[in-house]
Amino acid sequence: MGQSSSNASGLPRALIAALPLSVAVTIASELAQVLLQAPGPDMALAFGAASELTWAFLVTAWLPCTVLITQAGVLAWARRRPTHRRGAAVAVLLLSLLQGGLVHVALTAETQLGDYSLLWFVTLGFGVMQAGAFVAAGSVITAAAFDSHPRARLALRRGAAAVFALGAAATWMINYVWYPSFYLPSEALSVFVLLCAVTAFALVGTEARVRRTMLVSGGALILFCGAGLLVPSLRLAARPSVYQHSALGRALGIRQALAREAERGTRLLPEASRQRELRPDPDGLARFAEFSRLPPLPDDFALGDHDVVYILSESFRYEETSLADPSLETTPVLADFARQSMTFSHATSPSIGTFPSLTALLSMTTPSFAAVDVPPSFWTGRLRADATTAPEVLAEDGYETFWAGHNFQGVFDTALLGVRERFEETHLIEIPHDEPTPNDEDIANAAIATIRRHRAADRRFFGLIFFSAPHDAYRAHDPGLPSARPIDRYRQELRFVDEQIGRVLDELQRDGGDERTVVIISGDHGEAFGEHRFDYHSTSVHQEQSRVPLLVHVPGLAPAEVHLPTSNTYVLPWLLLRGPRAAREAAERVIREDLGPLFRDTEGAVLVEMVSRRYQRTALRYPHYTLIHDLFGDVTRIYDTDRDPGEQEDLGPLDPGLRQRFRARIEGYRRARFEGQRFVFIEPLPSRR
Repeated sequence: MGQSSSNASGLPRALIAALPLSVAVTIASELAQVLLQAPGPDMALAFGAASELTWAFLVTAWLPCTVLITQAGVLAWARRRPTHRRGAAVAVLLLSLLQGGLVHVALTAETQLGDYSLLWFVTLGFGVMQAGAFVAAGSVITAAAFDSHPRARLALRRGAAAVFALGAAATWMINYVWYPSFYLPSEALSVFVLLCAVTAFALVGTEARVRRTMLVSGGALILFCGAGLLVPSLRLAARPSVYQHSALGRALGIRQALAREAERGTRLLPEASRQRELRPDPDGLARFAEFSRLPPLPDDFALGDHDVVYILSESFRYEETSLADPSLETTPVLADFARQSMTFSHATSPSIGTFPSLTALLSMTTPSFAAVDVPPSFWTGRLRADATTAPEVLAEDGYETFWAGHNFQGVFDTALLGVRERFEETHLIEIPHDEPTPNDEDIANAAIATIRRHRAADRRFFGLIFFSAPHDAYRAHDPGLPSARPIDRYRQELRFVDEQIGRVLDELQRDGGDERTVVIISGDHGEAFGEHRFDYHSTSVHQEQSRVPLLVHVPGLAPAEVHLPTSNTYVLPWLLLRGPRAAREAAERVIREDLGPLFRDTEGAVLVEMVSRRYQRTALRYPHYTLIHDLFGDVTRIYDTDRDPGEQEDLGPLDPGLRQRFRARIEGYRRARFEGQRFVFIEPLPSRR
C-alpha cells in the first residue's frame, strides 16, 4: 500500500505537468507544419502562427484545460482521503469524457461541422481516448482501495487498458475513415496529452510494474499512430488539404495571400477606390440569359407600362416555407401566389446579412462589386453616392419610388447608411430600443396606403416593401401552435409575415391591378438553426443562410417552376432590360461590366459573398455542386448538392480530380473579383445618436 500511495503522491504533479508539456509539444508540431508549407523563412509568419496557436490552446481552449486541471485536483484530493478513491476514479472518468468533448468542440469551431450525430460520436471518441489515460492513472490510486480484492484490481486495470485502446482506435478510425475531412489541432492535443501523461506516470511511478505498463502503453500508442500514417486506406493524403481550413491554415493562407498581393497593392483589404481592371463582356447579355435561369419575357412586355413592387422579408429561409414543405403550412399565401408566378426553388440572396444583400439587390450586382464602404462590423456600412441603383434610374424614367419597411432601433439612420436616399418617399417604422422587433402590420398598412395613393394619381411606381418579422428575436403569435423551440417561434413568424404579404397582394390585385403590376417576393437572406455550428445569419455562406424564396409575377408570363440555381439579384436587371431608356442602359451596363464577366470567368456560377475584414468567403453555386471558397486562405470546399443538399461532406480532400476540375473556376472568380471590386474598408461609422 505504501508503494501505491507513493505512486499516487506524484500523480497530481504528473497530470499538471502533462498539460503545459502537451500544449507546448502540440504548438511546436503545428507550428512546424505551418512553417514547412511557407515559401521560405519568415519570422513574421512564425510569430503570427505561434500567436494563433497560443490563442487556440490557452484562450479558446481554456475550459477543457480547466477541466484537465480539475482532474489533477480530484486526484490530489483522493490521495488525502483513501475512503473516497473509488468516487474519485469515477469523477476522473466523467471529467475525462467532458474534457475530450470540450477540446473537440472548442478547437474545431472553424470546421463548421453540422452533422450532430457524427459530431458527438467523434466527441465521445476524444473523450474515451482521454479517459483511457486517466482511468489508468486513477487505477493506481484506486488500487489502494482494492488491496483486499486483487481480482477487482486486475479487472480495473484491464478495463482501463481496454477503454484506452478502444478509444484510441475509435478516434482514429472516425477521423480518417468515416470522416476523413475532419482534422484540427484538437486531435494532436489529445494525442500529446496522452503521450505526456503516460510518460509522466512512468517517470513518477516507483513500482516497476507500473513503469513498465506505462512505457509499453506509450510505446504502443506511438506505434499505433505511426502505423496510421502508413496505411493507405486511411487516406491521410487528405490531411494537408483539410488542415488549411483550421485557424492556423487560414493564418498561413492570409499571410501568403497578402504577400502575393503586396507588389500590386492589397486587394484583399482595399482601403481606397481604385481603377477597375475587369474586362467588360461583349457577350454579357447572352451569358446573362443563359446563366441567370430567368425566362424570356413576353414579346409585347414593356416595363414602362407596369408598376413594380419588390416584397422583401428579413431572414426568409426557403426550407421552412410551404413552398419547400407544404406540410409545414407556414406560408399558405406564398403557396397560392406560386400558382400564378415563376417560382425558383434554388434561389439565393447575394449575401447573408441585410446591408450587403440590400445594397447588392438595389445596385443589381454582387456585394463586392457594389459601391459600398464596409466598417469592421460588416453587417453595417454605407452605400456611396456614386452607386447606381434601380430605384434611381426608374425615377429618371418617370417612376415614383417608395420604400415601406422597418427602421429597427434607427439602424437605417445610424448603421445602414446611403439606402434611404435612393427613394423619393420612405415610410420606415421607427421602433424604440425596448421593443423586440417591428410590427409588420404597421409596415403593411403603410405600404397599402402608399399604393392606393399612387394608384389614385395614376402614376407608375416602384415600391420596396421590407418586412422584418422572421428576424430574431422570434415571437409566438398563436398560443395554439408550438412555441417551445426557437424553430417553432420562427415558423410562427413566417406565418405572420405571410399574412402581411397576403394583405399587400390583395391590395395590388384589387380592381384588376395585378394585370399591370410586376411583383417580386424574396428574402434578404436565410436563417440558421445550428447547421454548421451557427444560429441566425451573417456567419456562413452555406445554403441555410443564403437560400431564399423567389417568386416573380409578370403579367403575360406563364407560371412555371425553375429548379436551377439563380439569385434574386438578377431579377431587377432582367426587368430593366425591357424598361425605358435610363433603366435599360443601366441594366445593360451592369450586365456587361459586372454580371457578364463573372459568369464568363466562373463558367456560370451563382455567387453568395461574405465581405469583411476577418472573413471573405464566397459560395459558387452550380446545378450539381457548390463550392465554398475562402479568399484569405485560398482554400475551397466542394459539395455534391444532389447527394448532400445540406452541404455537410467536403469532397475536396478526397478527390484531387474534382479539385482540379473546379480550380480554374475558382481562379477565374478570384481574378474577376480582384479586378472588379468596388467596395472599400473604412473605420467604424461615426455615431449619429
